[in-house]
Amino acid sequence: MGTAAVVGPAPAATAATHHGVSGCFSWSWDDSGWATTTVYFHNRCRTRHQIEISWDGNAYADMRVNVAPDGKGSRWTTSDGVTAVHDNGPL
Repeated sequence: MGTAAVVGPAPAATAATHHGVSGCFSWSWDDSGWATTTVYFHNRCRTRHQIEISWDGNAYADMRVNVAPDGKGSRWTTSDGVTAVHDNGPL
């Protein structure tokens, strides 16, 4: 079972890139986008895992993505930011 990585938005005047690790996943996103936020991720394990991305704001549902071993990907939304990235464990 993985651990959650909780992140917060940077001050509005400064764009920042956020990096982290949760279980098998390394992930990143930045707050320089004007209308969207994209999270990039990499499953660093030898087994398929599920990543869960929680977006800022009640109108945005959490995203869950099944990722192959050594798989990379990204997901985006129109949310202002990310509140958590979590490895839900192997499938």
